[in-house]
Amino acid sequence: MNQNNPTKTLLGIKFFAFALFPLCALGLAVSLGLAQSESAQSPILTPIPCPSCTSPTPTATPSCSCKPTPTATPPLNTPLNDLGPGTYTRDGESEQGGLYPDGSNQRPMDHDIAGQAIAAAITPRGPDGSPTPPAQGGKIGLLALGMSNANMEFSGGHEFADDAFINRANGQIPLDHPDKAKADSVVLVSGAIGACNAVDWADATNDCWADAKTLFTDAGLSRLQVEVIWMEHAVSHPSGEFRENAQYLQTLLRRIAQNIFKKFPNCQIVFLSTRTHALTTTKPQNPEPYAYETGFANKWLIEEQITGNANLCFENPNDPDSCPDGVQAPYLCWGSYHWANGPIPRSDLKTWDCWDVQKDRSHPTACGVHKVADQLLAFFETNPIATPWYLRENSPDVTITCPANFSVCSNSPYTVQFCADVSGGNGLLRYSWDFDDGDFDYDNPTPTKSFPVSGTYNVHLTVVDADGNHGQDTITIQVPPP
Repeated sequence: MNQNNPTKTLLGIKFFAFALFPLCALGLAVSLGLAQSESAQSPILTPIPCPSCTSPTPTATPSCSCKPTPTATPPLNTPLNDLGPGTYTRDGESEQGGLYPDGSNQRPMDHDIAGQAIAAAITPRGPDGSPTPPAQGGKIGLLALGMSNANMEFSGGHEFADDAFINRANGQIPLDHPDKAKADSVVLVSGAIGACNAVDWADATNDCWADAKTLFTDAGLSRLQVEVIWMEHAVSHPSGEFRENAQYLQTLLRRIAQNIFKKFPNCQIVFLSTRTHALTTTKPQNPEPYAYETGFANKWLIEEQITGNANLCFENPNDPDSCPDGVQAPYLCWGSYHWANGPIPRSDLKTWDCWDVQKDRSHPTACGVHKVADQLLAFFETNPIATPWYLRENSPDVTITCPANFSVCSNSPYTVQFCADVSGGNGLLRYSWDFDDGDFDYDNPTPTKSFPVSGTYNVHLTVVDADGNHGQDTITIQVPPP
């Protein structure tokens, strides 16, 4: 299998089968070798042992402190992906968790296959929208839309550019170990704008769209070069009951998706992320539990498209007749899931602490921006619907192999530690992981991750060297019922 070709990742998945093993027992890897000829038989491989399982504790970022003293912690909630098929209840109204239908955290197979086919077909375009090689000015525009939080996380705004996604993805920060994974043809622009909440973006005539146009035009993009959008939306000053509010945001998101298709006809994919935790229930801008409940609006919108709502019909390359009434929206799926229950670690040990928010308890500090940008970087560098167009091509003389492995640390909750045996590459290496449930880990060779929901997970690893060359691997683990 060619580890450097992201479009072939799923063709060489290694499956691990195991029962409930003792602490830190190792699975045995069986490589299916589907990228080889049909007659080839791959041997059973002895896995490279991971380090002994550890239980890392999230620690505070040393340069950050809690000022002023935080308000009381809002009521406990469980991140949607950790909740899985469990239920969330407020005001007597209950809804199932999980990022996708039936409490699952994985894209349904047909939706996933369609998304990967769309991703594989994304190509640099000229200002007139025609496919154009990068050497002749072809670009792939990746545009962010949303409110001030989304802008701060994606670009950093005026204060936090060195912690945000754009400068780090462009290899500008950090100077001693820049991330060069992104292809030069991918142009990053934040069109997210402070004071532009979901109500504004749902109105196709609102000035927010004109302001976004100015931003991507100033970055050298035409609207016909915008092919991918990442968005994070919320309603300002929400109130009322759970289902009513989440469904209202869902309606706004549907209109936004339709507006995107009309304004950016070459936009193929829209990734959705949630708000981060608001460490307040009283400040009106977007407090808890409404920040948490933005996840349900995202989930239900994506479910609408998956279940065939004609108003969200997307161009499916595997089904040319999928939209008899015409295409209405781009392909929709989850990006990285950002909400964590304050200082209580979620299943990937991520937290959202008092030093991650400003005095208003909603907008992120440099520390909070850095945390979200870590997840965005890992998402675009590992997820199969991003890597085909996002990652740069390897140098012809460089091959990086990185067979991934894991140790089972605990059976309740089911916890594993991942590792990889890497060879090849130049200089310092960076490891990014996609745990196939909305959680990601960036720049960590041995992450620890719990899987509170049983099922099958395709865990993706991308290793990037100092020059931006990369290797990839995917392993599948089976998490047994509790």
